[in-house]
Amino acid sequence: MTDLTFSELPRGIAQCSGSTIRNDDGSVTVSVRLQSAGRSAGLQSGTDVALLVDASFSMFAGYYRSGKILDFVDAVAGFLAPFDDDGIDVYLHSLRDAPFRHLGSFRVAADVSAELGSFLEAGSAMKAMGQKTTCAGAIRDAAQRLLDQKGSKNVFLEVLTDGMFDDQAELEATIVELGRKYNTAQNPNRFRIHFTGLGSGGAQGVQFLKKLDDELESKYPGYIDCVDYDAAATVEDNVANVVKELSAGVVLDTGAAMLTVTDDQGNPVQHIRTGDDADWEPGHEKSLEQLPVVLELFANFAAPPAGLRLTLAFVNGSTGDFEEITLVAKV
Repeated sequence: MTDLTFSELPRGIAQCSGSTIRNDDGSVTVSVRLQSAGRSAGLQSGTDVALLVDASFSMFAGYYRSGKILDFVDAVAGFLAPFDDDGIDVYLHSLRDAPFRHLGSFRVAADVSAELGSFLEAGSAMKAMGQKTTCAGAIRDAAQRLLDQKGSKNVFLEVLTDGMFDDQAELEATIVELGRKYNTAQNPNRFRIHFTGLGSGGAQGVQFLKKLDDELESKYPGYIDCVDYDAAATVEDNVANVVKELSAGVVLDTGAAMLTVTDDQGNPVQHIRTGDDADWEPGHEKSLEQLPVVLELFANFAAPPAGLRLTLAFVNGSTGDFEEITLVAKV
């Protein structure tokens, strides 16, 4: 495997990585992962993000002691970090000594998991975790901090929890109250909450989150969402599912897009596909109904390419203007 080296990323691309793999038949498959500075009502570049992590005792045995929670925090923070220009606000909620604790703001995703790791390594994490799971206070504090005090135009809360809330009625009332207060016809997604339920699909907590999702979704489309994972699956698969679900809800404000892949040395592209495709398509062009914030591309070359040129052409849905983004890489 050989990593790709990209030239300076153009405006509109937040992160880019890629690699090449030589196949048994001598061909080479190039994979590229692009993360755009998204433009959407729900989550876009410049959004203030808050990550609320459940620190109740019910989370200890399954997620804190095993270290699984760190894998989730690292992956989710890594996805959300590019959208928050001045750092993600991180909360622990459901502590023994307080309903919640604001840990601070972190620009680098790795610092988020490092801060949580410090909490666990202190040796007192088990004693600090509360007997009751409450989240309404942390959600309210994040809204006040980011919307009232800071004046944020868009706020996105990601809640990692097993969903076993003791303040279900207050939590539901708080979500409805904040939705009515901050979301308007002009900006219906100014304040948005996403729950990731850590637990088996049949758990009581996840059922409550799904209840929130189903009932509030009809009142506030796109305002609240929930994804859960199967506790029997591997952590890697679970993280991938969560990030994929987040990615699916964040799209660029564009019309149809065209992706073109070429090689400066003239090597032909045999097949091309994107991460959501099951089958390869012949040629070097791929049309997309919508350009996602996170785009995975795979291209197969008959011979090893020396360089790679990717072009994304699309119509900006907000302005109607034609836009084009080009990335150049060396193998």
